[in-house]
Amino acid sequence: DDDDDDDVNGGGGGDDDDDVDRNNQSDHSGGNNEGAKAGGRPASGNNRIQFGKALASAEPEALQKSRRRAKALSNLIELDAVTINLFDLSPMTEYDMYIRSFGSSNTSQTGIQCTVDEMDKSIQSDKIKTHTRWTQHPPDDIRGYGKDSSSADLISDNAEAMERIGLEQKTNYKHYISFLRSAGFVMSAILDENLSLYSTNRKKRASTLNFTQETIRLSATIPLFAGRRVVASTFCKADDFVAMTCFSPLPTARSTDSIRSKGLACIWNLNTPSFPQHVLVSESNPTCCCFAPNGANLAFAGTDTGTVIVWDTKESSSMHKRSKIGGIEYVIRQPSYVTDAFDQKNTHKAPIVSIGAIRSLGNNTLGGTSGSVSASGFQIGTLDSYGAFSTWTVVQLPSEQDLSQDLRLYPGSTIKVAFSSALNLALTERLNHINLETYFHSCQPSIPNRVFLATNAGKIIHAVRFGERVAPRSYSLLTGGDCAFMLDFSPWNESYFLAGCSRGNVLLFNADDRECIENFKIPTSSDIGGQEPSVTWVQWSCHRPAVFFAVDTANTLHIWDLLENISEPVLSETCPKYMQVDCLTQQH
Repeated sequence: DDDDDDDVNGGGGGDDDDDVDRNNQSDHSGGNNEGAKAGGRPASGNNRIQFGKALASAEPEALQKSRRRAKALSNLIELDAVTINLFDLSPMTEYDMYIRSFGSSNTSQTGIQCTVDEMDKSIQSDKIKTHTRWTQHPPDDIRGYGKDSSSADLISDNAEAMERIGLEQKTNYKHYISFLRSAGFVMSAILDENLSLYSTNRKKRASTLNFTQETIRLSATIPLFAGRRVVASTFCKADDFVAMTCFSPLPTARSTDSIRSKGLACIWNLNTPSFPQHVLVSESNPTCCCFAPNGANLAFAGTDTGTVIVWDTKESSSMHKRSKIGGIEYVIRQPSYVTDAFDQKNTHKAPIVSIGAIRSLGNNTLGGTSGSVSASGFQIGTLDSYGAFSTWTVVQLPSEQDLSQDLRLYPGSTIKVAFSSALNLALTERLNHINLETYFHSCQPSIPNRVFLATNAGKIIHAVRFGERVAPRSYSLLTGGDCAFMLDFSPWNESYFLAGCSRGNVLLFNADDRECIENFKIPTSSDIGGQEPSVTWVQWSCHRPAVFFAVDTANTLHIWDLLENISEPVLSETCPKYMQVDCLTQQH
């Protein structure tokens, strides 16, 4: 009660003081106003009410009042103390401390003890089925394994057989056959690769020729090749031991085999030269051939009817017929795709004399050994004897696509050859006034758009597949009536190429210069009456930059080594008459 009275009295005293202060301020304000009025001047800013000072004087009084209130309430409020044990650990005895430090150093658990009624425990699982089987190595019999003849074992075998029958009924045979085809191709590829381990054991023959120590003879004595000769050959760039050969037509009067009226080509693995790896047939006779740029599973051929043919060796052998010729059974592979049914405007009207894959500057894997497929595919170029150059795009179609309307596709095949572009040199180069004939084409490896063609017009034509014309338009031979039969770019410097001519010359050109850089003359052969033989094949060496080879019509192989002798060949070897040289190709 005393405190309340003090609060009341104190509050009243404070109010009286405030009133006195306000009176004093009003007196001063009045005096100032009177002075201002007396002097005739306006009142100054000091006559305004100061709220800041009033607020500052009120804050200490409010703080003192809160303190007094807190002091009065502290006597009425009490706080309880609560104690909680977060962790309780009894102290270790001396024995426990000793055992902890030294007791476990030389002790081991040897057994446990439990009550008798807890020896067996029941579980909720099926009973495990067991079967008795035995085996022995080395075996005593032809099998080397067996089983018990107990009745329980026989019953379990019967149950397994019934389960197997039920499983076979649920098997998806479509997926099963697809798996077998893929697995079979992989296993075949692995077996072919393993053959390279035994390549040193293949039959080799000592050679009578000076330019080689030994030869590998393909099995040409089997009845399949009777009456035929090789007209074209090539090696696969992705696998040096895989080669392809095309054969000449077979006289029907000398053979009774089922493919005597068909064209024939074979794919060989040089590790097993005694038997062809694949036998390929066609309705037309192949005249030239090539492989896909990145694999050996796609083989192409140009024919004497102007048809382009492709074989896919990854196809299952069950898709093709088997035929027995001379007591030997072969899988006769039909073409996967032919261009016979194309519009006459987009097909060749003369025999195809040259075919080759066009090198792509990008990466594509169609036809690769790994089996992967590029969506864009790749392109091949073909040239016929009338000077028509065509470009074809090779693509792989999805297996689930309906291809029944495409009559050029073999049933079950997925490889398609689509026409891309054509270039008629007789019209483009204004050579229609002469009987133009072309023999070979080659694309510059570094610039695949540029095409070089060997002709009988006394020059080599330089054309482009698309875009503007480039210089020079042609490359001059030594004489106007000279013919160029073969072209080959150097693998060491792709700006230089060789040309084999009809006058017995091998000319060296730079792709940017119209005139030849060097003329290499082959020796005159006495077998043809001292006449100048024509150079039918010419190739750079894949292993030595200064070495190249040439074959002439006198069945002679010439080898030049420019570091040793630039004026004449370092070796000229005439092959025996029974060994007619029809083509020349190298392992890469």
